[in-house]
Amino acid sequence: MPAAPDLGRLALSITTRPWTVIFSVLALTLLAFIIVAMTRAEDGPWLTVDASVENLLPAQAQDRQVWERATSRFGDLDPVLFVVKMESVYTEAGLRRIDELHRRLARTSGVSSVFSLATAPNLLASDEDDIDVGSFTEQALRDPARIPQLRAELRANPLYARTLVADDDRSVAFILRLAENDDAKFLASGIEQRLRAAAELPGVERVAMTGNAVLRAATTDAIWSGLSLTVPLAFLAVVVLLALAFRSASVVLLAAINIGVALLMMWAVGALAGFRLNLVT
Repeated sequence: MPAAPDLGRLALSITTRPWTVIFSVLALTLLAFIIVAMTRAEDGPWLTVDASVENLLPAQAQDRQVWERATSRFGDLDPVLFVVKMESVYTEAGLRRIDELHRRLARTSGVSSVFSLATAPNLLASDEDDIDVGSFTEQALRDPARIPQLRAELRANPLYARTLVADDDRSVAFILRLAENDDAKFLASGIEQRLRAAAELPGVERVAMTGNAVLRAATTDAIWSGLSLTVPLAFLAVVVLLALAFRSASVVLLAAINIGVALLMMWAVGALAGFRLNLVT
């Protein structure tokens, strides 16, 4: 076979230059370690986590195409629901608190728009045949005597009933649209902490957040947390099995080094190839 002499010369060159081989492997291992260590970089071209449920659908699936057409036509369809529980909504102090919360949330870095009682229009016809298109808070704060009627008007509105204010009359919703809808940027930007800080007002008892962006960010964080635990545990299990099988420290050490280098190389290649982890992979 003509390939045998070539393989023989290759094997001979490797055995006669052990330090060259060792340093080459060390250099490749160091490079792979650097790549893997940068996989959570915000803008790096490395391994990332894709927690979007819609991306689990095949690219040619009809549902996937409908979703992509809807997002291209109407823009971001993933608002964040920010819920604040306070002492009471239907009081002058409560409505002023909602108005202040709306302004503070709108000024928060990373938020592009906010929708709440402070911006939701409440169409009212006056005696002069004029139509008042002011928001619920604007009308109530302009005329505090109307505050007792506000609850009934809000319940009678089919768009806002049980949406902007809960049935307990204490929980109010703010619908936020974020400037960035990327999971990694959502986690790295600290916007959740800024939003919670903006809601620190007297009378506010509790805040909560939900929405696809929040869920995807939580899923991404859970995947990374799981990998940081399961991969070392799997590696440790292999080392224990090798120790039980060979009962030799040197053999276990060499095998563990080989496995570690192979894992680093595999992750590095996946990172450079743009491989994305999702709920399936």
